[in-house]
Amino acid sequence: MVASGPGANFLVGLVWATLFYQGGGEWTNADYTEATINSDAGVQASTYLAHLVKDLNVPKVESDAELNAFLQGKNAMMFNGPWQLTAAQDALKDNLGVALVPKFFGEGDWAGSHDLSVTPAGQDGGDKQAAAYFFMDWFVHHSLDWAASGQVPALNDVRAQLQGQTKGVLPYIAQIAPLADQVKFLPNIPGGGDILFVANGAGEAGTLAINGSDPKQTLDKAAQVNTEALKQNKDKYGY
Repeated sequence: MVASGPGANFLVGLVWATLFYQGGGEWTNADYTEATINSDAGVQASTYLAHLVKDLNVPKVESDAELNAFLQGKNAMMFNGPWQLTAAQDALKDNLGVALVPKFFGEGDWAGSHDLSVTPAGQDGGDKQAAAYFFMDWFVHHSLDWAASGQVPALNDVRAQLQGQTKGVLPYIAQIAPLADQVKFLPNIPGGGDILFVANGAGEAGTLAINGSDPKQTLDKAAQVNTEALKQNKDKYGY
């Protein structure tokens, strides 16, 4: 169990978010003015992570130690993202397998995303903007190459091309790609990812719980800090 190190809040946060979704959690209220990560679903997620260490004696390690042990064949399994598949396949070859996240509390899986965006047309008459649109269209329609690096393509017809693939990590991506139809994302607002990943986010609260802090108290503090940030962002950006 990752419990410290520079990547701890991110890595713990990945698992915490899925547990949170499986418990029916919502990141904010309906108008994005209050963080609700200290709900029963949030407390359940943190408590379960702490339970793995406290009651089941899962060893605590620094971030990346769990990955290194897995790549060396010393760790039977780990929770991580598909971006680690290339390194894992290189190290473990035919001993590598993948599986979907277990349903600890019910349905629900967290996912992140890479975003492509376009700025308003400038004084060039929109040529640069048109070129950006052209590139984005080309990129998403050729994202099978993106999948080969350990990512799940966003476009439905590209994901369909994964079936029958035999090269590199594509067979593994094909196994997890169906999740794309049901995964949940963080709130699509300014600072939406901060609720999970930055200081005073849910990932940090989960890390603190793993190390013995009270799950409810740490989440209450995180919810308070993030509620203030939400209100400031709403005033600033007017959504």
